[in-house]
Amino acid sequence: MAGIWKAATLPGRRASGRGLHEPISARASAAFLFHPQICCDSGRIAAFRLSATGRSGVDHGSALRETLQYGLAALRGWDGLGAVSFLSIALPEQALCDPLLAEDVLWEIDRQELAPDRLEIEVIDPHLRGTARETATRTMCRLAMSGCRIALGDFGIAGVGLEELRRVQARRMRVGRRFLAGCDSRVAQQRMILAILALAEHLGLETLGDGVETSEERGFLSQIGFTALQGPAVGAPLTSCEVERLLLDQLRGAAWPGARSQCRDVTTPSQSAKQLPQCRAMANFP
Repeated sequence: MAGIWKAATLPGRRASGRGLHEPISARASAAFLFHPQICCDSGRIAAFRLSATGRSGVDHGSALRETLQYGLAALRGWDGLGAVSFLSIALPEQALCDPLLAEDVLWEIDRQELAPDRLEIEVIDPHLRGTARETATRTMCRLAMSGCRIALGDFGIAGVGLEELRRVQARRMRVGRRFLAGCDSRVAQQRMILAILALAEHLGLETLGDGVETSEERGFLSQIGFTALQGPAVGAPLTSCEVERLLLDQLRGAAWPGARSQCRDVTTPSQSAKQLPQCRAMANFP
């Protein structure tokens, strides 16, 4: 296959099979950060979102190749340290226009000996039209049919809505800071979030609350039905070495900082969560 990964190797690794198990250079490691996503049911790490330092998304072949190789190799290396369900990588829809992209992604997943559902592609800026839109849709369908997770970023913003959820075959939606800010104290904001969660539940979608900045927001959002949370109040971005130390601590029984307030506890709901019945009634939700 004439894919974009055939001649490439991770920074600091040789092309031989032995090279796949060699340490990644400190310089390469510093170029990538892993944003922890915490399960609201257990308070434990569910996944990481990988970002390249200085980029909000990955939008060209070389950057995508390097990011994907680095992330999947790290994910494979953590498998003996704890349960990290999957790795999430954000891609603008424009990057999905490459007709060879799906096969290249699947080739790299297979090379790392991982199941396809260990990778989530989060689609951002889904505003293509015409032939480019059709090509991107075929790429997403190919990845979804092969078992990869597909997520839709920034739901409800800039026209990203129900049509995109259907078209990209999303398994999860990311609800951004614009909806979450002040949710622990603003009733109108709570009603909006409950409406989004009700829609997600009806469609069978997982939900990620992104950009959680305060402990009060974190406490409220963890109680009301989100699948996972991410943001400064959940955990700072980590290098691969820091992730490894964190997983080792978790394997030894140490709790993630703030895990008690991040998981659902129906016996001791937060003050803002106690307002939910009133908010649900105002929003006409059961």
